[in-house]
Amino acid sequence: MNIQIPSPREFSRPAKALVDGGAVATFGDAQTLLARTRPQIITGPDCVTVARHAALLTAVETTRRAFGEVDVHLPRRVADALCTMPGQNHSTVAEVVRDSGGRLVTIDALATTVPTIVIGTTAWVADITLQVTWDRWVAHVDHGGRHLPERGNMTLSAVAAAALAVTECFKRTLGTLEACHRNRTLNLWRPGQDHHADSMAPADDDTAGPDLRHLPSAVWFVGLGHLGQANAWCWTLLPYADAAECEIYLQDFDKVNRANHTTGMFVSASDEGVMKTRVVADALEQAGFATRMIERRLLAETRRHDTEPGLALLGVDKVEPRRLISDIGWKLAIDVGLGSGPIDFTAVSIHTFPATKHSKDVAAWQTNGSSRRSETAQEQKAYRDARAAGADACGLIQLAETAVAAPFVGVVAACLAIAEPLRILHGEPANTSLTFDIGRLARPRSTLGTTTPRIGFVSAATLADV
Repeated sequence: MNIQIPSPREFSRPAKALVDGGAVATFGDAQTLLARTRPQIITGPDCVTVARHAALLTAVETTRRAFGEVDVHLPRRVADALCTMPGQNHSTVAEVVRDSGGRLVTIDALATTVPTIVIGTTAWVADITLQVTWDRWVAHVDHGGRHLPERGNMTLSAVAAAALAVTECFKRTLGTLEACHRNRTLNLWRPGQDHHADSMAPADDDTAGPDLRHLPSAVWFVGLGHLGQANAWCWTLLPYADAAECEIYLQDFDKVNRANHTTGMFVSASDEGVMKTRVVADALEQAGFATRMIERRLLAETRRHDTEPGLALLGVDKVEPRRLISDIGWKLAIDVGLGSGPIDFTAVSIHTFPATKHSKDVAAWQTNGSSRRSETAQEQKAYRDARAAGADACGLIQLAETAVAAPFVGVVAACLAIAEPLRILHGEPANTSLTFDIGRLARPRSTLGTTTPRIGFVSAATLADV
């Protein structure tokens, strides 16, 4: 008798990491394990700044999408305050958390044995605490509950810290014993440099980076899957003095499916069947940005006009559009690639162009790598048992070929990618390449370029305005 297996267009991409990695024996067990190991979130009464709201909402969105649900405790002062997130500033923090899928609970309902992501300062103590903190461009997660100074208007460091905390919780679910019991640090200003955050003392500007003074005046997003939506999510959190001064091109040809709800930062249950460009455009326009939509693939004949954005961020899952990058005419193009298997899904690879090598000659972009991933996945017990029970063979192959993905990985990758043009606007050369495994302690490996592309810019909001 044939048995039902999940559709690739419906099955949770984070849950697939558990199945394809052999952490669970059946497809249904993956959701059960995620529900049993999900973290909870608590804020202190001082969670009232833009950066802390950004960290909170990033933690809520990524946890809820990856684990299925999330409990959140907000002190009354925080719950009743107006949210400072762009496009959300007519709602209270409690309303925005609830709309994002968070389940608001009293402090008595929190479990001391559950991994607890903390934003702000609280006296409540859990067995496993992940303090989200930052300083200028430096993101940090501290398992001892300590804080960095949390200075500056580089909001993406707070966002990256929140996503790293969720990463630790997911790695714990996958069976990484040290996850949630170690500190994590990521320096967006100098990603390849050690930053000894264990001292918790303020770092100098050369290490921690400057306050943002300039932001790009236009950008072209190619690909609006989970990575493209993470790019857009992070972009809305940049401290524009006037977001309407930034024009954003949105290019994608695909519609939302049910599985996208587990990875896409802007996807809601009601968006199924809607073009991804429209979903992202709605979110960006609510945040005050001007948008234009391109609902087709990136083609070999595509050429950028002088009046179109010279900065591009690409988040695509095929090598064919990547090979075209050098010919489009962008002044600076940043391509982000992610791993897609149950182990390497936390791996990030960034290339910037123009570069000494044409995009069609990048060695990693010569072939697509889904066949080996599919073969490895089908060796796991869930696939073998389903096949033995008479499950549709073609359906199993299609499911095995589907990539593992997680929203917290996309968010950290987006922070690293967007940091590239921000570093250029503040006097640093671009990294021609950067690799980083978000799930491991090793710092990113990067190669600095020798040229500084020219990027149009507008003013950032001052610290007094943030």
